[in-house]
Amino acid sequence: MSTLIYVDTNIYLDFLLDRHNEYGKYLGDDAFSIFNRAVHCEFTIVISYTVLDGLFRNYPSEKTMLLFAFLKKKLVKVIASNEEIAIWRKRCRCHIMMLSTHYLRRSIKHNTS
Repeated sequence: MSTLIYVDTNIYLDFLLDRHNEYGKYLGDDAFSIFNRAVHCEFTIVISYTVLDGLFRNYPSEKTMLLFAFLKKKLVKVIASNEEIAIWRKRCRCHIMMLSTHYLRRSIKHNTS
């Protein structure tokens, strides 16, 4: 298995919503570059069902469906309980969900068996 990376929800939104930063720089190209590098086997993207659900529920577009069809073979999905999410948010003191190494190892073993 290749190197695993966790892509924050904001990266998906940069691509899906064609967002720009405060200086006017288009962020979609950088986001697409990450996805493209994964497809070309540079790494595998870790994604939670919470992120998938939120993206499909709030941004149910053809572009969203095409993105995940494009990434399908380069995603490792992990399940997090509400309790684990609350712990991660408390540790981060923000809305970015950080996956613990221990939890990732358990999930990867579960997904690859």
